[in-house]
Amino acid sequence: MDKRHWKRGIWDTEPDQLKWDDPETGLGCEIHRDKHFGFLRGFVYSPVDIRPKSGDKQDLSLEVYTGHTFVLARDNTYIIGFDCFMPSDPMPAMPWTLANRNGYKDIDYVIDQCANLAKKIKEKHIK
Repeated sequence: MDKRHWKRGIWDTEPDQLKWDDPETGLGCEIHRDKHFGFLRGFVYSPVDIRPKSGDKQDLSLEVYTGHTFVLARDNTYIIGFDCFMPSDPMPAMPWTLANRNGYKDIDYVIDQCANLAKKIKEKHIK
């Protein structure tokens, strides 16, 4: 990922992608950096279909930083994702946002959010 035009910061030493199995739940987790703005996205993979019957993703009652932003199915796996792209979030590729009040959501923060999301999915949807 080309970060030459970004202001220097912690994102210079963070990985742009990370993939692991959550040790507590065994669910797959993944993080990707947005190549245009530099914020991070987190994903948790569920082996069971947790999509709400209503079609409203908020019916899942899974609290994560920005609320989960999507649930999609791929190859009998269900991906629940979120991003750190709120109006008050700093974005490394947009230096004028770096003074925003919430502070940059770093890789450790997104790892913790993925772990919390995996735990909630396991508790509420996987027997």
